[in-house]
Amino acid sequence: METKREQITTEVVFNGDRTYEIKRRIEGYKGDKAILIGLYPAIGGDNITKIDSTQLHLINHMKEMGLSEVRIMNLYSEVFERKPTVSQLTYDTENFEYISKAVNEADTDSCKLIIAYGSSLGGNKMTNTIKHNLLTVISKSRIKNNVYQIGSEYNDTISSEPTHVLYLGLRHGDERWNLMPLDVNAEKEKIALRLTDNSEEKMEPKRKGRKRQDEV
Repeated sequence: METKREQITTEVVFNGDRTYEIKRRIEGYKGDKAILIGLYPAIGGDNITKIDSTQLHLINHMKEMGLSEVRIMNLYSEVFERKPTVSQLTYDTENFEYISKAVNEADTDSCKLIIAYGSSLGGNKMTNTIKHNLLTVISKSRIKNNVYQIGSEYNDTISSEPTHVLYLGLRHGDERWNLMPLDVNAEKEKIALRLTDNSEEKMEPKRKGRKRQDEV
């Protein structure tokens, strides 16, 4: 008879209704560390013990991907308990700078970068601009050759866009997950083409005023 102890610890970096990082760590398991880029958070400083559907799927598959710690950051920082409308999304310069700093300071020997923002909002100009700007930062960083997307046993079901954890969990939750290398420059060129094809005038996203929680 054996006794084994593991536990999930959580750390959240936040400011008001904006969350900049959610760190999930499996204590008692030796694995790699990773930074994961998602879309928007559902957890803030007032509900740190909450495990939403996206993070539940991620935690369930961390060991399969050889991960003991994941620092989750998102393109958007405002916390939403339900799927937001496009008009509710606002660009946060501080959030972008936080992610950029984490990417540039990442230890390439012990940390992987996972792109998992999914195909949702693929036609939204602000979202594509943030993606392109972030991919530019990554392409100039030391971690540029250690970038991945999440796949499953049946890779033919994975879209050409780096898959969102929730999408993969709902459709391939019973399969074994793995990390597949992502060509950062190819992804960047794809997003750039999408921006070029946009009929609107290309410009840097501007930060809008914050929305109250009751407007979500």
